[in-house]
Amino acid sequence: MKKALLSSLILAGVFALATGCDDSSKTDPAAQKAQEGAAQIKEAAEQKTDEIKQDAKDAADKTEQKAAELKQDATEAAGDAKEKAGAMMDDAKEKAGEIRDNADAKADELKKEADALLADAKDKGEDAKKAAEEKAAELKQKADEAKAAADKKIDELKQDVSEKTGDAQ
Repeated sequence: MKKALLSSLILAGVFALATGCDDSSKTDPAAQKAQEGAAQIKEAAEQKTDEIKQDAKDAADKTEQKAAELKQDATEAAGDAKEKAGAMMDDAKEKAGEIRDNADAKADELKKEADALLADAKDKGEDAKKAAEEKAAELKQKADEAKAAADKKIDELKQDVSEKTGDAQ
């Protein structure tokens, strides 16, 4: 459509030049009619060109506007995604902190239990050592008493033997 229009304009322009170069002061009605037709075609072509330019400008403006809207939407979407990612990161850090705190608390609790068991075992060990020392002291005392009794018995037997041997002489 545009090629046909441009072709018609060029043809009209060539025709207008050809008829305009005539030095004759008289214009012939057919030439005058052709000039008027050419002028109308030229005017229509200029008007159509202006319309096409305006349509192209409008389309370009719409395209720019749509691009600006898309850019704005993309910027907003990126901002939302960044915000959501930040929120998720904050949540992850918070949960990691909670887990760390729970693990620390559990470790402290287990350490306290281990310390209590160790202290209990130490107390029981000390009690057992004390009981063993007491038992050893008691057994030593009994052994000393038994030794003393045995020594006394030996002395008595020695004395009896010496008395009997002294009586027998």
